[in-house]
Amino acid sequence: KTKAYGADDPALTYSTSPTTSLNGELSRNAGENVGAYAITQGSITNENNPNYEITYTSANLSITPVTVTVTADAQSKVYGESDPDFTYTASPDVPLSGSLSRITGENVAQDNITQGSVTSNSNYTVVFVSAKLPIS
Repeated sequence: KTKAYGADDPALTYSTSPTTSLNGELSRNAGENVGAYAITQGSITNENNPNYEITYTSANLSITPVTVTVTADAQSKVYGESDPDFTYTASPDVPLSGSLSRITGENVAQDNITQGSVTSNSNYTVVFVSAKLPIS
C-alpha cells in the first residue's frame, strides 16, 4: 500500500489461500514520515477456522513525499536601489526554510528570481516557479 505524507492510512487488506474466514485486522509499524513501514499480522487469528495454520507474508506501507509548489512573487526595483525582499507562496502551505535569491547584476534587465536556499524536509518535494525582477 502507498499513501502521501500527511494523508490517512489506506485500508490494510489481505487475501488468503486457500480462501477461508479469519478474524482480526492487519496493523503496521508506527511512523508518519516518508519511508516504508512493515504491515504486520496484527490481530488476525484463525479462531473461525482452527483447522488452518496461518503463515503470514509481510508487505510494506510506503509513505511518499508531498509535492510543494513554491512560486516566487514578482518584484521590481530601480537601478541603484537595494533589492526588495523576495517573497513566495507555497502550495500546499507547509513549513519551509531558507530564502530566495536572484541572478546577480545591476544593469537594467529582467533578472530571474531563483530558488536560492528555500528547502523543506524529506517529507516534501519542492517544485520551484521563478519570477522576474525588472530593474528600471
